[in-house]
Amino acid sequence: MNKAVSLVAILSIVSILLVLPFAVRGASAQLYIDPALVEKHPADVGTTFTVSVKVQDIADLFGFDITITWDNTLITFSSLDITPLNTIWPQGFFEPLPGYQTGAGSVRYAAVATGGNGFTGSGTLFKITFTVASATPGQTLMHFGCWLSDSLGNPITHTNTDGTYKMLAQPQLPVGGEWAPINSWPLIAPWIMIALIAASALGGVHIKYRKGKQ
Repeated sequence: MNKAVSLVAILSIVSILLVLPFAVRGASAQLYIDPALVEKHPADVGTTFTVSVKVQDIADLFGFDITITWDNTLITFSSLDITPLNTIWPQGFFEPLPGYQTGAGSVRYAAVATGGNGFTGSGTLFKITFTVASATPGQTLMHFGCWLSDSLGNPITHTNTDGTYKMLAQPQLPVGGEWAPINSWPLIAPWIMIALIAASALGGVHIKYRKGKQ
């Protein structure tokens, strides 16, 4: 009886030791947007910027379904680039949905590896390009809604870190109004001419005075 109990205990410990590394690694996995903060100025309205959707310290990533939402009055969707997935899954992948799905302030993309092993490590899943839509100061999260799975179809425990977009206020002018360099020559030129004429006139009077003295 004691031997049986000891065997069960040993097997339990071994099972925990085998599962623990994967549990810890799964718990430390992250899904995030890079760069975490994008700041723009009113002059940037109409221009575009690109952020990357990345994973870090993930184990056996075999599929995902990711939705990102934002305030569509500040930024609008422009395009989505999935070419980084060729590095994540060199064996190939397929899209269970017909491409990416877009709405007013949202984009959804899903992909699944076609075989082989899931991805382990850190890398970029895809990239999103936005257009700056408004000069009104404000900010919005680029917020995750997602599902990640391993090669057995089990969900992968991970942490989501949203990105932030911010439209900065118009820079304030210094007290006293706008400073600008001034070309002072047009202002002082007339006074220089008056001084020259006066000097010339005084010189003439002085000459006549000397002649009169003679």
